[in-house]
Amino acid sequence: MKLSLFISICIFIAGCSGSKPAPHTQMAHSYGQSAYTCYNSGNFACALVNYDKALQHAGYSDEPLLQATYMFNIGRIYFELGRFDTAVQMFKTAATEYAFYKDSSYLRSTVAFIALSLALGGQTDSANLVRNQNVFMQNRESPVFYYTVLARIAFANGDLLQAESCLDSARYFIKKKSDPTAIALNCYYRAVLALSKKQYNESLVLLDSALQYLDNSPERFRRWKILSGLAAVYFCTNDSGAGFRYYNRAKECAPAGVTVPVIDEFKNCSYRP
Repeated sequence: MKLSLFISICIFIAGCSGSKPAPHTQMAHSYGQSAYTCYNSGNFACALVNYDKALQHAGYSDEPLLQATYMFNIGRIYFELGRFDTAVQMFKTAATEYAFYKDSSYLRSTVAFIALSLALGGQTDSANLVRNQNVFMQNRESPVFYYTVLARIAFANGDLLQAESCLDSARYFIKKKSDPTAIALNCYYRAVLALSKKQYNESLVLLDSALQYLDNSPERFRRWKILSGLAAVYFCTNDSGAGFRYYNRAKECAPAGVTVPVIDEFKNCSYRP
């Protein structure tokens, strides 16, 4: 790691003359763009291959933060795949580089994903320690992201009251922006909350809204989660026919590598998205 940082610094200093990006930088960006396209389409295997190639070129780039960026993006893919231990490793490596270059903006969001990955991976005590760090608190500057992460950690802690409060706060700030992905996710997590409280009609309305907003989002691969939520609601309300239909649709929509929980969790109404 020290060697790669040293190389990045040297190339960065040598490339400050306003000339075109070095070949390795161009290649890194090219692979990175391909990876991002794969990610949005739900092809995580393709995204990982391209981000790995981007990371290799970034090691010789004249942009010192490229390595950290692609490490973070690789972590995001493992996060979506539910491989939280691997995600934490990638996020921590990225955070080390962001701290080295004193990039507080990317550092604080990366630390937030470390806390969230730990929480979803069952390490709630460690997640809470990270959540209480000052660098995590700096995410207040991005309130929708900040409160959504806090809500998900609260869910993992079993604290539905805090989760509801954080989702309401996120919703307040979402009204000031037109981000279909953020709106869809807020609807989805509020639907999860309603499902946990056995407010099935409200959950259905929110899940339907989430699907509509997600249709205008670049991250449509997330449909499988919403469809799983719909399956859960219908099984809980004894409409097994609709439950099976949405469950099968969720399995069809889930990106390769993502595991949809077994049907028995839905049948006995124990599944929680």
